[in-house]
Amino acid sequence: NENAFSKLEELYRACHPYDKPSMSPEPQILGGKIRQMASCFDDVSIIVDGLDECGAHASKVVELLVGLASDKNSNTRTLFLSRDEGEIRGYLCGDYSHMEIAAQSEDLRLYVAAEMEARQQKHGRERLRIRSNSLKEQMMKTLVERADGM
Repeated sequence: NENAFSKLEELYRACHPYDKPSMSPEPQILGGKIRQMASCFDDVSIIVDGLDECGAHASKVVELLVGLASDKNSNTRTLFLSRDEGEIRGYLCGDYSHMEIAAQSEDLRLYVAAEMEARQQKHGRERLRIRSNSLKEQMMKTLVERADGM
């Protein structure tokens, strides 16, 4: 949508002035711009994966994103994927349904094994070099156990 894109360009120019260092937009400005852009469409879906990975900014990000869909006249729907953290759940508990999903240990084991194999095939500094099968097994076991169903 050309109108939505022009609104995005406005934000980009404001955050990247020609004669000054780049800056990040304030959450309120970013939220307002997303609302303006969403108004250019009939329906908008926002999907955020890894909400728990926002670190110290998680609460601000959640609050901003929840606000986008909270108005009854809003055309915006949101879906958040995250580890279960109390701070995040506190923002979502009223208006959002909670569904717990966890990978099975065997799925994680297959993924870790495939990823380790792929990294052993790389070259240079990216290559994973493991000569001991027992070390490889211990690494896989530890990664699967500590993934905690992720």
